[in-house]
Amino acid sequence: MEKSARGTEGTTTAAKEASGKRDESRDMECWDDDRKSKGRELVEVCKRRSLDILCVQETKWGGNSSRQLGDRYRIIYSGVSNNKNGVGIILSPHLSEQVVQVDRHSDRLMKVKLNSVGQMINIISAYAPQVGEKEVNKEELTKDLECMIDSIPVGEKVIIGADLNAHLGEGGEGYRRIHGGEGYGKRNAEGQNALESLEGLDMAVVNTFFKKREKQKIPSKVTGAKVKYIL
Repeated sequence: MEKSARGTEGTTTAAKEASGKRDESRDMECWDDDRKSKGRELVEVCKRRSLDILCVQETKWGGNSSRQLGDRYRIIYSGVSNNKNGVGIILSPHLSEQVVQVDRHSDRLMKVKLNSVGQMINIISAYAPQVGEKEVNKEELTKDLECMIDSIPVGEKVIIGADLNAHLGEGGEGYRRIHGGEGYGKRNAEGQNALESLEGLDMAVVNTFFKKREKQKIPSKVTGAKVKYIL
């Protein structure tokens, strides 16, 4: 997404432009990482899928720092406890050299700004409270995310990789401009709230605009929930 008054133009191209060499939507993904030992595995995923950017949630790494994961892939992360939450952003070797600013807001929200070929690109990793947690916690994250986006200068690209812990639903009824109709299941209250917030932010849920096999729509075999989105 490019921050402007032109609607969602540029939403699906920001991740592609960041690499400067490919034109594929797979250049960025979201992934859950709940063990430190996953670092090398995530590097292999990035290499195998030709990913330049990988947003991770539930890292469970305490502290605000960065580390090398192998083959010059770097993770920049934000966390409070080694037992819960935590977010991070993994960058390919050439993008790691283009970081100009890091904003670690909390163990659920962070942003990395890149200067890629003269274009400022803001990558945000977000991890929403799970269904059943206090509404005030969900509202606080939504407010913090909106404030973070509003603080980004007009003209800069914005990409969000988020575990929303929400069901946006199979279709885009009522939100055709931001939901492409390639979702899964039935929309719940958290999904409705997320769509309303995204509509106000003028952002689209990019991975609902691409045809996928049924099994690709369900990252969690346990819950059957599609909760990870690229915005």
